Amino acid sequence: MAIAVHEAVAHQPVANPPPAAAPAVPAVANVVGARDPNAFPPAPGGFFYRGSHPKNLGLSGYYLHMGKLCYLLVLFVLWTWTAGWIDDDARKLKVRPDMWNTIVLLAGLAGFVLSFCAPSFPLAFVAMTAGYAVPMGLYVTERNKRVPESGKVLTPRHIRSVTLRVLARLGLHLGTRETRESISGPPIRLIGKSGGKAGEVDRSRQVESSKAYLAAKELIYDAILRRTTDIHLEPKDDETSVRLRIDGVMYPSEPFERDTGDALVNIFKVLSAMDITERRKPQDGSFRAEMEAREIDFRVATQGLQGGEKMVIRILDKGTSVKTLVDLGM
Repeated sequence: MAIAVHEAVAHQPVANPPPAAAPAVPAVANVVGARDPNAFPPAPGGFFYRGSHPKNLGLSGYYLHMGKLCYLLVLFVLWTWTAGWIDDDARKLKVRPDMWNTIVLLAGLAGFVLSFCAPSFPLAFVAMTAGYAVPMGLYVTERNKRVPESGKVLTPRHIRSVTLRVLARLGLHLGTRETRESISGPPIRLIGKSGGKAGEVDRSRQVESSKAYLAAKELIYDAILRRTTDIHLEPKDDETSVRLRIDGVMYPSEPFERDTGDALVNIFKVLSAMDITERRKPQDGSFRAEMEAREIDFRVATQGLQGGEKMVIRILDKGTSVKTLVDLGM
């Protein structure tokens, strides 16, 4: 009996042993080189940091560099202003405005698109700067060939004049008296034409104190640069319209306020030895100007209208005469 029980116990299946305990897993915080679970994943390639500061993974929001973004915005504002100036200047001087507008637009857009696609800021800087500066430099080179020395831009003389003008507005008057007078307006001198030299000087000094004298110089100077043959001043209800005849075609120009327009008419009447009190009867006269070491003659005619006085100024500039095919752009 004992033997049977012993054999039964010996043949009884043994219960499965308890499972061994799993090895302990170290905490994530203790793993060397582990990324903070609150940080944004890094962008592939290693060129950018997507949303997190590279040295402080818990600090989010660094998608763009503020200093570089400010440079981009400043350059964008300069580009838009330059594009408008080139369009206006090219149309005035007839320097192929459609072509230059296309070049400036495409070059600027290409530069800004490349700046956002560049993998590093130096490449973006080159793309942005080239897209702005190269078209502008090419246009300035061409337009400076078509204007006199005093009308050229971005030359040492022009930069110095602009600098002195800005300093003068801030209350800093530098340079000699001649230099300060040269920056007070366009480099042109209006001279009243009369019977004697003394009369010419007196008429010129009379108009220099007028509030619209600078506007008169700018009008005449701009008309000469654009090769204008006639200037038409016509009064309207609240302004004085300006039209310029260039190559036989009339072009509207920026109008003046009515008060400034009336003052302009009086200035040219004084220079032309006309009666400024007579506003109904037609009058005619003449004056001259000195610009770029040459004299330019002007013929002036007035006609009374119901709303004021109309004036036509004929420009007789021998310097604009065509002598060679090069002058025609051929």
